[in-house]
Amino acid sequence: MPGACHKGSFVCDAGHELRITSRCLRADLKYEPPRDFDQLADAHEIVDAFRVKRDVYPDGGKTVGPANGDLTLYRLAKGDDHRGATWFDARVGVVWLCAERFHRSGTANDAFPYFHALIKSRQIWPTREDYEWLELDRAERLAERLPEAAQELLAHARANPNQEHRAVIGQGQVGVVVEIVETLEETYVAFSVASIGDPTRVIALLAAFYPGRDFGEWQYRNRLPTRPLVPGELCRSIFHA
Repeated sequence: MPGACHKGSFVCDAGHELRITSRCLRADLKYEPPRDFDQLADAHEIVDAFRVKRDVYPDGGKTVGPANGDLTLYRLAKGDDHRGATWFDARVGVVWLCAERFHRSGTANDAFPYFHALIKSRQIWPTREDYEWLELDRAERLAERLPEAAQELLAHARANPNQEHRAVIGQGQVGVVVEIVETLEETYVAFSVASIGDPTRVIALLAAFYPGRDFGEWQYRNRLPTRPLVPGELCRSIFHA
């Protein structure tokens, strides 16, 4: 299975995360949050299906209720019995499992009337509690993984200069290019603003590549040497003897 579990997330190789809303945990899966994703995937078929089916493609397929622009919910199915509703929040790069219930057509407890009632009451989408929990998990993941991951990525970029090398660090994709300028190296680091979240983490991210260098030594760049930046992406570079 591609990707990896960390705290309440399944971090996909494609760059997004899978998470379960607190309402779904409490009311549908009968767990008090926070809960680790790997425990839930082993215990619930719909969570395992969520991990398999939303790992590469964050949305798509049949909708739950009518299409609703950026708030459109999508159907998740496992066998004849298990149904879920998922929503991709592209702003933060998270697919949320918003609801789960057994599917029994025509019965009062069928999944789809339940989902539609949650949509009507606007209780189906994640709340502030979910986003606060997300930020805590992301901060911890960044702190755990950052130094080693940054140095691994920098080593690959130095071994193959003038090419972009990418890796998921913390909660988002980071691109690095090492360009040789006479006797100096100029290292470019590009990252998504949305994936960083708290702006103070930018300092931690850059410091992991060159510990001991002052943040003020990093210069803004409007592109990588190899490509333009995509919307929502920032780039800084630093010279190294």
